[in-house]
Amino acid sequence: GVLVDLAVVAEHRALGPALMLQGSLLQDGATHFDLLYGFPNQKAVPAFKRSGYRHLGDIVRYARVIRHSGYLGDRLPSVLTAPAGVVLDIGRRVLDGCKRLGARRLRAQWSDRADARFDALWARSGEADGLVAVHDQAFARWRFDDSPLERTRYLLLTDPVDGQLCAWFACQEQGKVLHVRDFWADDARSGLGYGYVDALVANARRTGHVAVSMEYAAAPDKLAGWLAAGFVERGRRPVYGRFLDGVERDLGQWHLTAADEDE
Repeated sequence: GVLVDLAVVAEHRALGPALMLQGSLLQDGATHFDLLYGFPNQKAVPAFKRSGYRHLGDIVRYARVIRHSGYLGDRLPSVLTAPAGVVLDIGRRVLDGCKRLGARRLRAQWSDRADARFDALWARSGEADGLVAVHDQAFARWRFDDSPLERTRYLLLTDPVDGQLCAWFACQEQGKVLHVRDFWADDARSGLGYGYVDALVANARRTGHVAVSMEYAAAPDKLAGWLAAGFVERGRRPVYGRFLDGVERDLGQWHLTAADEDE
């Protein structure tokens, strides 16, 4: 169960009412779930700790700049930002191209709806060995397609020989930044491969985006593909959780994205 918000009128926003609400959530949650988790802000952390939640780790925001000139304004005189940005863009594309030599070829296409092949991809990606939500078509439709909040498009990566779906990214646009809200792939349990991340960046470049951003909570060894593709940390938030039977467990190869939050 994912914890959302506690609503308390202003004059009662102290630790006591928050603990009472958390107690009720724990009591009711025990009849439905094995684990409750949430993403508290700094003001809510004390109530989480007092209620027995522990710090599971952090969800980290990573970003990769594609077009650099807009990010150089605070570092260079305005007359130099455009040419310096072009030089950095070309250099990064050359580096990406060198890394891509000999890599597996993939076919990329955009879709406005979750694809039926999500189910087959999820089924063949192996058994879960940690805290991982189900990433099938039903989840994507409920979480994104039926949501009235923001439009979501999916980048689908397929094998050009047999047409089998290899990976997908659920993406939302904010200005010229492409935000990856969720993703899954045939290797996602062990760590998304560089080729898939590179294909995401290449298609974001083709569609005119200036950067790609994503939030991810995972074991460090699952980040190699993202880091190799030039993603760097831009911020982090804590994730707290409590196993309701009182037995602490290893999260294993856990996988939480923005889709596992309450928005």
